[in-house]
Amino acid sequence: MSGTTPLDSYAEAIPFEELLTIARGHIHACNAHGRKAVQRCAREVVREKLCPCAGSEEQIVEALVEAFLATGKT
Repeated sequence: MSGTTPLDSYAEAIPFEELLTIARGHIHACNAHGRKAVQRCAREVVREKLCPCAGSEEQIVEALVEAFLATGKT
């Protein structure tokens, strides 16, 4: 196992904690429950807030989902 995380390639165009705060608000507004719904809402935030050419969109989305679900508030 390499020990890498989904955030390892995130260059922080927006600091991750700020992006997570934005995502949390959007995920709650979406009334998302379960991983798939949280992932859909997180993807909307990433596409809206970051350059659409971001090559690591899925890694950023996955990191947001993991951080959100870690709080146990779904």
